[in-house]
Amino acid sequence: MSALEQLRAAAPVMREDLAGLVAVESPSADLDALARCADVVAELGKRCTGLAPERVVVADRPHLRWRFGGGPVRVVLVGHFDTVWPLGTLARWPFAIDGDRCTGPGVVDMKGGLVVLFHALADLAARSDLDGVAVVCNSDEEIGSPTSQALIEDTAAGAAGALILEGSAGGG
Repeated sequence: MSALEQLRAAAPVMREDLAGLVAVESPSADLDALARCADVVAELGKRCTGLAPERVVVADRPHLRWRFGGGPVRVVLVGHFDTVWPLGTLARWPFAIDGDRCTGPGVVDMKGGLVVLFHALADLAARSDLDGVAVVCNSDEEIGSPTSQALIEDTAAGAAGALILEGSAGGG
């Protein structure tokens, strides 16, 4: 089965993971909410890849980093789990699925991207093919990444490339 076929087969689990991640509201200014969301992201990443992240706390903000293999970092995958949505948004805009479309606070920006990131890595992890891959999930992207910029730069130093797995706007 190809990686794409495996991801398609995993769609129900991915929707459940997305629902669980969206259920943990994580506005950029709420450090307690961000810590709760970091726990959910860390568990998702560990379940999919088999490796727990390194927790990097800067100015009381939790960030997560995974480094796979013992070789140099070749590719960095970057995502964030903070959102622009204030606590209580779920009460008026709950997570919902309508056909192939999921909606709710943070689904596109960027909790859906985190779910796709970790499920895509699950296939590579199953084949022990993650050497040289690193993942950084930060909690301050929506406010300009003031506490995670150095972590991202340090992780990406010497890498051939970095990919941001945030959903695109209409039209790509």
